[in-house]
Amino acid sequence: MVSCCGLGARELVGDENVVPVEGIVVHVKPANDVRSITLAHTGKIFGRRPVYVVPRGGPNPDIVLGGTLGERRGGYPRHFPWPVPEEEWRIRGDAERIVRMCSEIEPGLGSPSTIVSNITSVSVGYRPRRVPSVRLEPQYGGPLAGRLIHNYGHGGGGITLSWGCAREVSKWVEWLAHS
Repeated sequence: MVSCCGLGARELVGDENVVPVEGIVVHVKPANDVRSITLAHTGKIFGRRPVYVVPRGGPNPDIVLGGTLGERRGGYPRHFPWPVPEEEWRIRGDAERIVRMCSEIEPGLGSPSTIVSNITSVSVGYRPRRVPSVRLEPQYGGPLAGRLIHNYGHGGGGITLSWGCAREVSKWVEWLAHS
C-alpha cells in the first residue's frame, strides 16, 4: 500500500507535521506560444515565492499561472470568476501579482494587461506541506510495518517532485515485495 493522503495524514497516521499551505492560481485562456511548463522558485525578482506557468490540454484547455506560498490555517478552497469580488481584495491582489511575475518568465503570455484580459477564473486551494520535509519512506513499526509506504507532504512542489518520488516509491514496493 502507498499512502498519498496529503492533509489526511494528520488524522490517518497522526502526523502533526503536515500543515495546509494556501495556494492561489490564475486560470487563463490558452496561448499558442505557450506549450511548455515554466517554473521558477527563487531569484531577485520573485524572492521565495514559486512562479509557474502550466499549459493544460484536454476538453477544457487553459493555462494555470501561480503562485503563492503562505501558511494559512482555516479557510476553505474557493473558486472565483474574474474579476474577483472586491471584498476578496487580498486574493485579487495576489492574482494581479501572479500575472506580473508570470509575464516576466513566459513572454508567450504577452503583457500583464493582455494576460488580465484572458483570465477566466482564480482558485484558492490548500496544499499539504510537511515540515521539515516530504515523508517518503516505508512504515517501520506497528501493524502496517513492511506493507505501507508513505509519500505525502509535497506542498506546492507536487508536480516538480512527482517523478522522483514515484521512482523511490517503486523501489520501496519492489524491495518490500521481495522481502
